[in-house]
Amino acid sequence: MRSNRFLVQFWNVLYCKKSNNISQFKTDTSKSLFTEKPFICIGAQKVYEELEKIGIDTYVDKFDLHILRDTNEPIEHIDAIIEFQKKNINNIPLLFNNLETVRKKNRKLFLEHYKKITREVYDFVMGYYAKLIKS
Repeated sequence: MRSNRFLVQFWNVLYCKKSNNISQFKTDTSKSLFTEKPFICIGAQKVYEELEKIGIDTYVDKFDLHILRDTNEPIEHIDAIIEFQKKNINNIPLLFNNLETVRKKNRKLFLEHYKKITREVYDFVMGYYAKLIKS
């Protein structure tokens, strides 16, 4: 798979869908968390907020990229990411290895989040089905 070549995944997500007070994330977000890869997201302030609400470490503090969480301006994000890469080009493999505990914790929290979503959808469908049978 192409994305597995990179230690840190970069992606652009402009939204995080929320329904019934449950956050749903795009495939890029899920893939990064399920494969335990650190990620940097461009132009997605809301995505960072929603991930942090469920306890996910978004690496913003660890990568010193607070601008990603503080503003929703993609151009400023790209400038900050370029600076991050320039400063850390030789240290990214070491940085990746130092984040192993965080990556595993993020994956576990994300799986728990999706279990919750799955359980709520199942309960809704079964409740609806039970009502249909009774009528």
